[in-house]
Order: sequence, then C-alpha cells, then structure tokens
Amino acid sequence: MNNVAKYEVILLALCKARAMGPPQIIISTDSQVAAGHIDKSYQAWNLELTRYLAAFRKAETHF
Repeated sequence: MNNVAKYEVILLALCKARAMGPPQIIISTDSQVAAGHIDKSYQAWNLELTRYLAAFRKAETHF
C-alpha cells in the first residue's frame, strides 16, 4: 500500500532527525492522506494507517 510506504518514510525521517537533535522540523510529503492525518484535516479509519498515525504522534513529541 502506497500510504504505508509514505508513513514508513516519514517515521524514518523523524527517527533520523531526532538523532540529529533539532528542536523542530518541517515535514514535507506528497501524500495527501498522510498529510491530512498529520495536520488533522483527515481522520484515519484504516486500522493499519491508524497505527502509523499513532507512531507518528508518539515520535512528534520529541520535537
């Protein structure tokens, strides 16, 4: 699933950014679904994407 791949890349980027230590980051994606979930304009209904969104929410607390 393409949206899963997009979330995988976003989570990997967050992990790498966290290791580098910036206080904040800007995330850019061409995935309208992932961007909509992240900025809360879309609701995640798919169970798999809901899990990725939860992982994102946990990771974003470090910035």
